[in-house]
Amino acid sequence: VDGYGAYEFDGVSNYINLPIIQPVNNFSICGLFSTNGMSSDQVGYGSNTNNRTYISFIATTSQIRTTFGNPAVNVNGLIYSNNTFYSICSVSSALNDTTNNGSLYINGIFYDSSTYIGDSTGTTNRIGHISGTSYFNGLIDNVMIFNRSLSADEILLINNTGRLDTLVSAETETGDNISYTSCPTNPMNEGVDGECVT
Repeated sequence: VDGYGAYEFDGVSNYINLPIIQPVNNFSICGLFSTNGMSSDQVGYGSNTNNRTYISFIATTSQIRTTFGNPAVNVNGLIYSNNTFYSICSVSSALNDTTNNGSLYINGIFYDSSTYIGDSTGTTNRIGHISGTSYFNGLIDNVMIFNRSLSADEILLINNTGRLDTLVSAETETGDNISYTSCPTNPMNEGVDGECVT
């Protein structure tokens, strides 16, 4: 940890394992990512095996990318700079029983989207790595996984405030019951440290 709450990743061997997420078609994954430089592609967040969701930094094009589904569909974003934090949200929305729309937001701004087939979850769920040499080299903070598709207004609010305790008024109605689950992690043992609290 860098002393300010962000986790440091060495680009060689460390990552954080997360509990497996059950298959869903409507979800959002957001976080703050800052790469220190690399010679190969890096995965900041990855859920993998038959279906996938990645937030990646691509070495050959210096682009931020999110990847969905199987077969893989890539959605490319802006050219990144090293040692700069980017607020990234990868959002999936079901269009019908078999087809979904995957969108990429960077710093609260919509960049692009594409349709993909199938759910986008797998048997591996990690921060900082997914497979092979895709280890992340840099800082990752405030990773959030939602079991619904965030709206553009919600993503902009998260980007501008970094807060989860404020709701966008258009997303709620009088009498709604809102809850969340927090799962503390310990990067030293690469796993969940303690029970999740709802």
